[in-house]
Amino acid sequence: HNERLEFLGDAVLDHELSHLLWQKFPDLKEGELSRFRSSLVNEETLAQWARALGLQEFILLGKGESQKEEVETAILADAFEALLGALSLHERQRPQEVISLWIELFDESCEGDEPRFFDRLRLDLFDPKTRLQELTLEHFKVTPQYSCQEKGEGFQCHVRLNEKILGEGHGPSKKKAEVAAARSALVHHSIEKIQEI
Repeated sequence: HNERLEFLGDAVLDHELSHLLWQKFPDLKEGELSRFRSSLVNEETLAQWARALGLQEFILLGKGESQKEEVETAILADAFEALLGALSLHERQRPQEVISLWIELFDESCEGDEPRFFDRLRLDLFDPKTRLQELTLEHFKVTPQYSCQEKGEGFQCHVRLNEKILGEGHGPSKKKAEVAAARSALVHHSIEKIQEI
């Protein structure tokens, strides 16, 4: 059953990425390693992996879901975990190969300022609003300000510091637009640049 395979695949993925993070970042503490892993094992990333493998073509959907233009992110993420679980039952080493190959493909497809798979910036992007607030409080003793407005079916949001725009984001809700704006600020402004503002 898919849900049993998802359970197994989730454990396999956690195990493999934990090993890779432990090897690649010997200076990170346990809490940082846990946050790093959580930033990598999330619904959006897993769905991205599923799309890259073309899994959406092989998922049997109910009548309601099959009429949608795209397969939902949560369904794709679950399918990828189920695939990893099935691979681990067939051959224990196979998930390692799939994950290593995907990480290479992921890095090759990154454009511009987007962080690579094992980029430390992901630690900041795991909870971008909190991290941005920590930085601005540390360096300026003030918190960033968010301004949002409805745009189309969602929201557009700007995050400012001392009246200067740090980032812009879009999302289906005000909260998600703010998170996107904070993420944009962290991706496009290094700590050094924020200090200069």
